[in-house]
Amino acid sequence: MQPKVIIDTTGGTIESEQSEKGIAPKKRGFKTVVISEQRFPYHEICRYDSTDIDDRIRNKKIGPTIAKQARDGYNPVILHGTDTLADTTGVMDYNLYGNNRRIVFTGALYPPDVTQSDAEINKKDALTFAMRGYSRSGVFIVIGGNVLSSFLWGKHNWRPHDPVLELLRLSAMKKVFLMNMRLNCTSHLNLLQ
Repeated sequence: MQPKVIIDTTGGTIESEQSEKGIAPKKRGFKTVVISEQRFPYHEICRYDSTDIDDRIRNKKIGPTIAKQARDGYNPVILHGTDTLADTTGVMDYNLYGNNRRIVFTGALYPPDVTQSDAEINKKDALTFAMRGYSRSGVFIVIGGNVLSSFLWGKHNWRPHDPVLELLRLSAMKKVFLMNMRLNCTSHLNLLQ
């Protein structure tokens, strides 16, 4: 039987759009979201830029919401900004230790309405990992086609680690992501020359 999955958002680039003031968190008015022809419950925990998320928000809003959803039998997928993603997952990993659910965080380096955005593929990868029937539980980050532990990721330096988790890598999706990143990097380098 496939695990129940719920999508939570805290804001961040993955749930933002371009505005006159730069990137701004997007207001969502719906309770479900359809991704790859599957319907998932959608819950807004908060709507902050991740640089505004501190331990008070993590412990008063994000943590209790995720803990309740895990007790209700869900594998939560949390959409979060990348600036403090490692901080939030570290706090959740500590506070929710021993939880028997898979709690998956993801983010994006570009908002969904930008051509080179990684938002949709990271959401799909996170949902795929949350829905799979692996026996491994805990707090994970799924980004760039990789499944990572919270303590090994930072916005500007992430690396695959644990050999067990390496088997769970989403290799086909990673190839597409890396190919797109190479194209984007090449175009940025050409602009600099």
